[in-house]
Amino acid sequence: MLMAKKGGQSRRSFVDLERYLLHGKDSEIKRDAAGEMIYRPDLVAHWSRGVANDETAGLEMEAVAGRSKANEANPLLHFVISTRKGEVFSEEQARVAVDAAMRSFGADRSHAYKAATHFDVDDGRFHTHVMANRRSTRTGKLLDMHNDFFKLARAAEWCERE
Repeated sequence: MLMAKKGGQSRRSFVDLERYLLHGKDSEIKRDAAGEMIYRPDLVAHWSRGVANDETAGLEMEAVAGRSKANEANPLLHFVISTRKGEVFSEEQARVAVDAAMRSFGADRSHAYKAATHFDVDDGRFHTHVMANRRSTRTGKLLDMHNDFFKLARAAEWCERE
């Protein structure tokens, strides 16, 4: 059983959210001997779509989002897809679920996203964070988020059937 929910909007920056998804909270980030940030221990997989380079996904999405007008809605979309306790969730299943959720919002290949799957040892479940740019790199238009919870629920139900 997949459950989907929108993430909090406390992180307004794609770069900040990407750092959290890959490395954890700022206070918990660990660095190697060269000073490079180390991936968080619960990170199972991460990938992106619609960006030139996975390593610069946050910066690229930030640049596209920068075209927003002051009165427009936040172009950063953050949602989480999670499994029930004890359910196995392969990277392939996570990718299918993320693509289904993005399609449910009306996104096409021009809507960039970065996804990261974590395994919560304490809770015994997988969850995948998705950081998406509501602004299309092709048309510049924002995704319509009307009925977003319904759209996520519909995508989760579709994945369950498949």
